[in-house]
Amino acid sequence: MLEDFATTEATVRVFRLSRGAGGVNRHVHHRSTQIYVALEGSALIESDGETTVLAPYRATVIAPGSTHSAQPAQQTAILMNISIPPLQADDQVPVVTTDW
Repeated sequence: MLEDFATTEATVRVFRLSRGAGGVNRHVHHRSTQIYVALEGSALIESDGETTVLAPYRATVIAPGSTHSAQPAQQTAILMNISIPPLQADDQVPVVTTDW
């Protein structure tokens, strides 16, 4: 985590994604809307089965209830994630999928 702070209105996190070290695994938030912003490099943001290539200085919104994940498009990417209302520990639920 490069930056992590909260206000009464939002949580803001800046973090690095690295290929091979994993990304943000599939999960869902039931209360928070999230805004992902690419700061450096590009990222692949998957939301409800649709993948968006997030180029630097571009943003995408993830609505509450949407299953989503993030991976670097190349070797690394730096993303900012804004959660409104502030993200709480009980509002990030992992999504486990089974491929049979």
